[in-house]
Amino acid sequence: MSNDKDKKDSFQYFDIEPWDQAIDSDKLYELVRSTIARFIVATDEELVAITLWVIHTYFIRHISEHQPFTHTPILHISSPERGCGKSTLREVLEQLTPRNLSLMNGSTATIFRLIQKRLPTLFIDEADTFIENRVELIGVLNSGYTKHGKVFRQGGKQFEETHEFSTWCAKCIIGIGNLPHTLQSRCIQINLKRKMPSDTAERINEALDKDPNLFVNVKRCLVRFAIDQESALLAVKIIDNPRLDDRSQDNWRPLLKLAMLLGDDIFETAAEVSEVLAPINHQEASLGVELLGDIKILVDRHKDACISTQEMILYLMSMDDRPWKNYQRKGLSAYDLSVFLKPYGIKPIQFKLNGKVLRGYEIATFGDAFKRYLS
Repeated sequence: MSNDKDKKDSFQYFDIEPWDQAIDSDKLYELVRSTIARFIVATDEELVAITLWVIHTYFIRHISEHQPFTHTPILHISSPERGCGKSTLREVLEQLTPRNLSLMNGSTATIFRLIQKRLPTLFIDEADTFIENRVELIGVLNSGYTKHGKVFRQGGKQFEETHEFSTWCAKCIIGIGNLPHTLQSRCIQINLKRKMPSDTAERINEALDKDPNLFVNVKRCLVRFAIDQESALLAVKIIDNPRLDDRSQDNWRPLLKLAMLLGDDIFETAAEVSEVLAPINHQEASLGVELLGDIKILVDRHKDACISTQEMILYLMSMDDRPWKNYQRKGLSAYDLSVFLKPYGIKPIQFKLNGKVLRGYEIATFGDAFKRYLS
């Protein structure tokens, strides 16, 4: 009797009627994968990652409940230009995920309150304009990557009360270009490209006109699977892949854990995919190391003890084959430079050169970072 009650509670949690029969793991995986593949053009590896990410959203629980995952990787859908299918993929994922909430604007306070209230699968679109330079929002999104993520705010008449808000939920961020590097490192990267004439993909609106229940039935299968398999997923243990760095392991552990539950063949495929996609994301997230490497070229030929911020920026912006000229669309600023270098213990100072007071960096402070990250 208690088992029936537990399943009823889970059904209410999803607010949709589960499929009326048990779902085989491999059939569910292929159902979700093929549904996504109907509407977008992506690599096989990307389809594996997207499929597992969708299924994992059904196992995200409120922080008061026992969690099968300690992390929830952010799915980052990007492209170099518009017209590459980002909006279509977002629409498909919104149709497939539970409690979805899509935002293109909104205050940081609104967002973390909505997360606390609704535990959504959160979609942030137009990220290249929505997130840019919003340090507080980036902090909220970063913190919600782990199940203990939260923010604190003061309230009450005299602001004497401390209120705690959970930031834990599944997130998908959509936009052109890269995210801030702290956020990017928490992502599984999907880089969509513009379709070739030979590529085929259905239009989502036409498919829904033909079958209004297309996504509803897939969601019902996902709900049934999540209800039936929650206890089994909690018991799954996997061994981390030493070929992935620590952050990539955190990103992929939930999806690999889920893949193991789905079946040995799916797990083997997912493990291979993680090794293909993780280095791509690592490369995106390691702009700080790239910056150090480019600065070292300048520092090695510099004769003075200090180098001005202006000289460093001018040098970096002159490198046509590097990302600094178009960083965040506006080019690398003095503030961006200081943000990149701060985690390495490198901070700007004031110094005198030829009688002028300048702001810049002491060359000796780069030595430790060069040894640790460039050797």
